[in-house]
Amino acid sequence: MINFMDLPREIRDRIYKLLLTVDAEIITHPTWFEEPTDFEAEGVTRPAVALLSVNKQIIVLYGNNTWRIPVDHDIRDLESYQGHEHLFRHITVHLDRRDTDVEDTRDRIEENYTQWASSTMEERMKLVHNDRLNSLRELVYCRALTIAANMRLIRSLVLVLDGLYCPSECCRLDLIKDLYEDFLCVFIPNPQTGLGPERCPQSLKEVRVAGLKSQAEKDLVYGEWGVKGAAVEQGTA
Repeated sequence: MINFMDLPREIRDRIYKLLLTVDAEIITHPTWFEEPTDFEAEGVTRPAVALLSVNKQIIVLYGNNTWRIPVDHDIRDLESYQGHEHLFRHITVHLDRRDTDVEDTRDRIEENYTQWASSTMEERMKLVHNDRLNSLRELVYCRALTIAANMRLIRSLVLVLDGLYCPSECCRLDLIKDLYEDFLCVFIPNPQTGLGPERCPQSLKEVRVAGLKSQAEKDLVYGEWGVKGAAVEQGTA
């Protein structure tokens, strides 16, 4: 019987790629509002991760697949990512208004806004809206910096915006207009000056945006910013 490790390296690499690569976005850490996707139900074969116990070809698993990077967790705190951040090559980031916690917002406002008890419902809604909007923007910017600092060898990045509304589901276009300052400034040149970005991984060759809904959004992102569109297929490991 032929030992697998006796096969030519080229053949072994083809087998690794066949068994560890899937034609879907892999989600290892779904957020609280997401439902894990069954690979079989989607007609996609799950990566044969058991193969890694025989030979540590983990670079194939991380480098050949597209991974969804969670916004509501710091990737440095996720066990399945620790020590492997440099192996990722293709990632997606989904931005969603639900990534902010309304209970944390209410507690923060009640603690810092002395007139909360006597404020009207309209005033409270405005305060919650603005606080969650600022929290979302801060979270998005922090995640962009973390990705750029730790995933230094990524080659492609897809930003998915179909769930990106302000917390009250209004002013979506205004929020997308701020997206360059909050996230894309780390990865693409300034659309006005052509300068930057200073923190972008040198290996990054492609940045795309998916999930735009209106023509105004497409004109802004595809036209003014020069960012291409993308389609994202989803799966969960």
